[in-house]
Amino acid sequence: MNGAAWRWAYNAAAPLMGIGMRLAAGFNEKAREALKGRKGWKKSLAEQLKTRRMTDGRRVWIHAASVGEFEQAKPLLETLYPQYECVVSCFSPSVYGMASRFHSQDAVVYLPLDYRRNIRAFLDIVQPAAAVFSKFDVWPNCVWEASRRGIPCALIAGTLHEGSKRLRPLARGLFRSVYKELRLQCAVTEEDAERLRKLCGKTSGGGPRILVAGDTRYDQVFARSESAEGDPPDRRGLTVVAGSVYAEDENVLLPAFARLKERHPDSGLCAVPHEPTESNLRALERRLKAHGFSFGRLSALGSHWRGADVVAVDSVGLLAGLYRFGDIAFVGGSYRARVHNVMEPAVFGKPVLFGPKMDNSPEAAALLKAGAAVKAADENALADALLHYADHPSLAAKAGRKGREFILANLGAADRTIAALRPLMEKVSS
Repeated sequence: MNGAAWRWAYNAAAPLMGIGMRLAAGFNEKAREALKGRKGWKKSLAEQLKTRRMTDGRRVWIHAASVGEFEQAKPLLETLYPQYECVVSCFSPSVYGMASRFHSQDAVVYLPLDYRRNIRAFLDIVQPAAAVFSKFDVWPNCVWEASRRGIPCALIAGTLHEGSKRLRPLARGLFRSVYKELRLQCAVTEEDAERLRKLCGKTSGGGPRILVAGDTRYDQVFARSESAEGDPPDRRGLTVVAGSVYAEDENVLLPAFARLKERHPDSGLCAVPHEPTESNLRALERRLKAHGFSFGRLSALGSHWRGADVVAVDSVGLLAGLYRFGDIAFVGGSYRARVHNVMEPAVFGKPVLFGPKMDNSPEAAALLKAGAAVKAADENALADALLHYADHPSLAAKAGRKGREFILANLGAADRTIAALRPLMEKVSS
């Protein structure tokens, strides 16, 4: 199929996205929030852009689907904001509030569903001079319509792992017709870059510029660690900080922590749910009660952790800073579907533990290779890892040092990405 045929086929199937989201909203709180957030998006966007900060057409649209992608986009926003108006779109409710509070943006909106009429209306309102997509959330009509209007499109922190669905026979043709329209593609690794080149194939006029710039999250994680504030909590013994945990993680972590407390009774756990909603917190507390742990919520305990076996964090935006108060870090998502950000504890020099589902995270694999992390297949393996580090503090410290050294060795991606984007942005200014 040629490009025109793929566009016809995609737009014929596009209404299924709306149907799927509405069905999901019937039983998924996050889907309901995403659907609700898209209501009135045109009015909201127009209101935010009513007063132009720049008057010479320098406006950039940056799309970051969720929290990880937004973290990758932050260094770019901070650099561009003084010179360009910055419009941020997102897909997930988990990032909307975070992006709205971020200082280097002029407007934040949920990306409307990728119907051709929606994207045309979106671009009519935003009128960007350039569009930037973070990591891999690249929507076909967004790129096709922007390209049709002569708006240059770029990809930052681009990833394309070996088992990606985008490389499957049926999907490859569709995504080739999309990715070849991205003028600049900044890949995380050489392997990602090579797969992106194969995906784009041969194109007339030389095709997109594809280069290796690295992952801007390293720079963002490091910068945030350097600005972390606050005094350590009043605590006793060894502390495990478990970040971004789901129910599936808790079901493995809590029995493992119970084994740790048998040998080290003064040990404590700081548990940070991926989404600290009231329902998730209550479910966590029921599990804690079933294990016989004493517990309290962070909002009630404050810095007085000594009296609780487990501190349940009931606010968002605190995890990255909390890791520095732990002795061992566990990163959640790894017993559910995909591990979350392993860089955040590593930058503070903490040994990192996670479960078996980490194929989405090349940095998790790199930390394993560096001897800075442990992948625990199940409850027993996780308990063994906790006990190993608790029994041998010097080995825990050594693993933590290796993790921090790995983070420091990967800094500079933000500067390389900005340097690659600058020629594109200079065209915006001209």
